Amino acid sequence: MDKGGSWAMGTACSLGGGYLFGLPVGFIADSIGATLGATAAFLVGRTVGRPYIISKLKNYPKFQAVTIAVERSGFKGTLCWHLCLV
Repeated sequence: MDKGGSWAMGTACSLGGGYLFGLPVGFIADSIGATLGATAAFLVGRTVGRPYIISKLKNYPKFQAVTIAVERSGFKGTLCWHLCLV
């Protein structure tokens, strides 16, 4: 759920890296940095954030139903969750 600013910051950093380091090195550095940043965000969210979110959403039965669906059949549950807005 993008609030409308993160893509602009990512674009600015990518363009800045390309300008500072040149196209080949800037592209490689940006790709490595984006991959490491996404991996770190995933791991932090998975380890630190999950218990916090579960504790906050335990009183909402709709979110519990989604969690159960994803645990039972991960791909199908996740696909349905992402397609529910379509």
